[in-house]
Amino acid sequence: MRSGAYPNASLGSFYAVPYTGRDGRLYVVNRHSGRVSRFDYDPTGASGGTVTHLVGNGTRGYCPDGTQALSCPTDVGSVFIDQNGRIYLFDNLMIRTVLPDGSIKTLYGENLNDGVTKLGTELRFTGLTGFDLNRSVTPHRVITIDSGAGRLQELVAGGNIVNIGGDGLNRYPPSIAEPAAGQSVYFKGSGVDSIIAVDSLTGDVFSRQGSTSIHRLIRSTGRWQTLYGSGGTRFDVGDGLAGSAISGVYSAPYGYWNVPLLFGYDGRYLHTLYTGIDWTTVIPRAFMIKRYDVQDSYRQSHFAGDTSDRSWTTSDENYIEKFCTSGPTATCMVGSDAYNPIAKPQWDGTGNRWLLSRSGWNYLLTMEPSGSVGTISLPNTISSFAYMREGGAEIIYYCNASTGRIHKQVIGGGNATLSWPISAMRCTGNTMMVDESRGTLLFMFRLGVLTGLAETNEL
Repeated sequence: MRSGAYPNASLGSFYAVPYTGRDGRLYVVNRHSGRVSRFDYDPTGASGGTVTHLVGNGTRGYCPDGTQALSCPTDVGSVFIDQNGRIYLFDNLMIRTVLPDGSIKTLYGENLNDGVTKLGTELRFTGLTGFDLNRSVTPHRVITIDSGAGRLQELVAGGNIVNIGGDGLNRYPPSIAEPAAGQSVYFKGSGVDSIIAVDSLTGDVFSRQGSTSIHRLIRSTGRWQTLYGSGGTRFDVGDGLAGSAISGVYSAPYGYWNVPLLFGYDGRYLHTLYTGIDWTTVIPRAFMIKRYDVQDSYRQSHFAGDTSDRSWTTSDENYIEKFCTSGPTATCMVGSDAYNPIAKPQWDGTGNRWLLSRSGWNYLLTMEPSGSVGTISLPNTISSFAYMREGGAEIIYYCNASTGRIHKQVIGGGNATLSWPISAMRCTGNTMMVDESRGTLLFMFRLGVLTGLAETNEL
């Protein structure tokens, strides 16, 4: 949103939410930029009116008390304005206000994740939305996404949690010239930004950060590298090209369905799900999974999907989310993650296949490179799952979306619910993983308003 005469001041996006203050004036919170602005109408019609920014510097994030409101990076969820025009904010899970001198003051709550190294059990996440395992070290470490705090952090059970990316702000794309721990990262929350992948040899982190590119955090240097998505050739016609030549945008102006989803890493190829929309015809198409060769300049090749018309011409309102459940992987229809988040896919190296599910499904898809697609049925709908092989048996752990409990399903065998010592706690999120180095199952949970990461050794 721009300040100035409001006929020329764009709201910016559908993230802009209007509020009427108790003072009778119109205010707008832009959830994308974090700004709070006021509209002042000119009843004479001479100028049409003006837009004035009141809070926020245009970057989502956090600022300490005493910061001038217009210099403060914020993450404003809602706003209240009293009859005198004083502003009260719900910012970063805190109630805050703007003092008469223009500075920010916290009235209730605290910043949960300040990025300071501390024991993992002493940390409170602002918004835990995903995690992965760093298997390059033993015991394995966990790398977490705190989208609310704008941080990537690494921890080992019983030890400290260390900030490896992010300074508490949300801004993109990352700069390759600055250390990752001292600059912003951008993870919107659940969905496209909640899946990261970690190289099991180096501990490097692959992620998408609020853009159409995929990036790599090189742990040996502590700096980001842009891999693919910012080139000039559309992904749907870019097979055979190096990653630097690939564009993650199907057509401009791009919107949500042009956003890539980092699908996973199998040890050789990074996989990315693209859901493109043709803005000339407003038809969703180019729903594809492409893979990128880490050992060959991230060269692109096709994995699954097509360019079929995915518009709402059928009676199925979820048509754009559809994945085919049988047939060749290369031509199998793949779906968008626009509404129901995709659970973090799992790579089965022994079976040479990906396992995929999404919130609300009661089955897993199996997708073989250069092979076929199949399904594994489950007795419940799920939100996340983990897969392992043990003594010749295939085992799936999953979070029951209805009960918030974890089940153990032996493929071709029985189903059991794991013991649950805290009745008010629920498994949640789209990520669950088996830590082979410690013999535990890691999962995300919610207990009241508290979100966190837990483990059980009941495997």
